[in-house]
Amino acid sequence: MTMQTWLAEYYPVPADTPMTGQEAIDHSRRKWEGLRSENLERHDLKRAYRRIFHEPSGEDFTVDANTCALCFKFEEIEGKNTCQDCPLFAVRGTRCDEYSPGDGTESLYSEFTVNGNPLPMIEALAKCE
Repeated sequence: MTMQTWLAEYYPVPADTPMTGQEAIDHSRRKWEGLRSENLERHDLKRAYRRIFHEPSGEDFTVDANTCALCFKFEEIEGKNTCQDCPLFAVRGTRCDEYSPGDGTESLYSEFTVNGNPLPMIEALAKCE
């Protein structure tokens, strides 16, 4: 398999596609499910920090605000980068890339980028529905 097969299964439309809030949550959940190690391996992809890539072809995908439907939907509010209307903010009391004093958890984003673990983000997204 390839980057193209992963994209078709887990990221079929760009994050900046106009969506409802629920569609943005669903888009994000689908992408993060695709970032589970078994799904990356099945598509012959590797991870390095926030980048997933297909070594033979050199194709890659960066996991960041530019590939997050929730960031496109909720991050820019009247020109302010606040994230406060994002459903993840409501669930955690903070941004997904910040430590959460409410539940004592590390950043959901760094849990993936540093440790390769998408499960905290998947679990938080499940609470957004």
